[in-house]
Amino acid sequence: MRKGKAMMEIKIPIDVVPQGRPRFYKGHAVDPPASRKFKADVAEFVAAYKVVDKLIDYPINVTILIYRSIKKFNGKTGVTGKRYGDIDNLAKGILDALTGILWKDDAQIVKLHVCKRLSDKPVINIIITPAFSDHKYYYMEDEI
Repeated sequence: MRKGKAMMEIKIPIDVVPQGRPRFYKGHAVDPPASRKFKADVAEFVAAYKVVDKLIDYPINVTILIYRSIKKFNGKTGVTGKRYGDIDNLAKGILDALTGILWKDDAQIVKLHVCKRLSDKPVINIIITPAFSDHKYYYMEDEI
C-alpha cells in the first residue's frame, strides 16, 4: 500500500464478487451471503493495515482495476458473461465495503474509473486521489 498527500494505492489480493440483489425481510434489505462475505473480507483486509488515520471527508477520484480469476471465466458466454460480472456490480461491492473504512460516504466520489481483466492472480487495485487540489467542494456556479 502506498499513500501520500496526492495519492493512495491499495492492492487487495481477493477475487471480487459482484454485488448481488438484496433480499427483503420484514421491510429490511439484506445482502446475499456471498456479497456480505466479500464486503467483510475487503473491509477486514484494508482495516488491518490502518491505511487512514481519519476517514477521508473530501471529494475524491477513485480508480479500480479488477483482475478476476481465470478459473471463474466462462468461455461460452465470453467476458460479458454472468460469471465475469457486470462492471457496475463489481464496483458497487468494493465501494460499499470501503465506506466507513477509507471514506465517510461513497457519495464523496466525484469521478470513478473501473476496469476489469482476467488474471492468474486475482487482485483489486484501488487508486484514490483528491478530486481537487484544495480539498474543497467545487461548485459549477463559481465558474459561470
